[in-house]
Order: sequence, then structure tokens, then C-alpha cells
Amino acid sequence: MNWGWMEFNPAQNIDLPPMERKRSARVLSPEEISKLAGTLAEPVRTVFLLGALTGLRIGELFALKVQDVDTRHALLYVRRDVYRGQIGTPKTSRSERQIPLASNLIPMLSNWLSIRPAGLDWLFPSRAGTPLRDRNLMRRHLWRACTRLRIPRFGWHSLRHTFSTYNGNAGVAVPVLQSLLGHASPETTMIYTHPLEHVKRQAVEALARLLFPNAPSEQI
Repeated sequence: MNWGWMEFNPAQNIDLPPMERKRSARVLSPEEISKLAGTLAEPVRTVFLLGALTGLRIGELFALKVQDVDTRHALLYVRRDVYRGQIGTPKTSRSERQIPLASNLIPMLSNWLSIRPAGLDWLFPSRAGTPLRDRNLMRRHLWRACTRLRIPRFGWHSLRHTFSTYNGNAGVAVPVLQSLLGHASPETTMIYTHPLEHVKRQAVEALARLLFPNAPSEQI
């Protein structure tokens, strides 16, 4: 079409089939997170909790360098991404960002910084001095821990869904979540935020009390 070889685009107005999600997203429960945090060894434990409490992509986590962590001001700087060993720029223009760290992450990160291999730039280096590989860590350590604890397996991306879901159900505004997750659009952020059952029940009960304040209710 651009070269003028065709007068019309034969692909124009083609109806595409609806997209189907092959596998539902996994949101970890607080109990599962607590059990895994109690059994995982370093550095998997720090990677796991950092993913759950910051919502970073696994490629962003493994592309972190020591200087990207500011424990004094409780900040994390996302400046690059790694995919299958290749270092690149963040996924979108919004992906390069500053993330506040929860206060209980600071002692954990400080401990890891004190015991990690010295003389290497990467926050989570392999024995070869390169960033860790996400698949190796997941299969050899995370999934084995899941098997021992009888927790259904999940992928690293589930930690982003978990982060977004609990924050969204707690009332964190979509623009704030979008900024934390580094999404290009709020629509993408909403895909990561799943309604929790107890929050849905709270919503319908709150409306019922508003519309029928004097009606008797039964505890469920």
C-alpha cells in the first residue's frame, strides 16, 4: 500500500476472533506468601518478596544493580530490563521509574547486600557474574518449595498480579498503581487487578445498608 502497488488493502475490515485467556492469572494468598517467605533460601527469598511488595517485572528485578537500591531513602530505581541474558531498556516509556520500598523490605535488602558476592554490580548476580536467569531460579528453587509446601505452582508474573490486586482492592487509585507497575495505560493496570471475594461482599453489604438501613441482617 505504501509503495502504491495495491489500490486497496485486502486485510481491511477483517473481523478477528475474540481473544481468549488460556490460563487464569494466579493471585497468591497472604498465607502462601508467608509460608514461602519462611522456607525460601537466599537470594530467592529476597527476589520473591521484592517482587510481591514492589510489583516489578522479573526482568526488571534481575536487571537491578547495587546502586539502584537506596536503603537510606527507601527507594528503588528501575533503569533497565533483562530478558534471557540480554540487557535492554525498560519495556515502555513509563517503565523507567522510582519505586518506594516498604519499611520491612529495608532490613531484608540490607542483609542481602551484606552477604551477596562482593565486587559485582548486579544486585542478584550468578556465579558467572551475570544477572540470574528467572527460569532456573523458578524451576530449581521456587517450584520445589511450592511442592514441599503443597502450594500450587505459579510464575513470576503472578507476583505483579498479586501486588496490583491487593493494592487495588485496598483502594489505591488506578493512576498510582499504573505508575508503580510501569504500565503504559490504565486499562492494562485493570487487567492485573482482580476483585477479591471478601471485597465484593463488602461492596454489596455496604449498598444494602445504605438503601435499607433498618432492615434486619444476618451474619455470614
